[in-house]
Amino acid sequence: MKIRHLGLENVTVFDKIEIAFDEGINIFIGENGTGKTHILKILYAACQAADPKTSFSAKIVRTMLPDEFKISRLITRKPGNHNSEIKVSAGK
Repeated sequence: MKIRHLGLENVTVFDKIEIAFDEGINIFIGENGTGKTHILKILYAACQAADPKTSFSAKIVRTMLPDEFKISRLITRKPGNHNSEIKVSAGK
């Protein structure tokens, strides 16, 4: 399975980001605290959740280890914001 696209909205340090992956190797470069590891953990959780016995939300919590193990801790905190979105597209 190849991951083609990742879209995040109001997740951890990301207000909104869309990443289209190229064939071959993709490299993340950035300063500390910019979300490189969060992207990798989200992609790992998505790959693990491809197994129907594992829910994506449960895998995200086990991978990211938010405070109190609550998935709501991964939502970007803003006044009036209580939603987040993660979209992962994959194919052959």
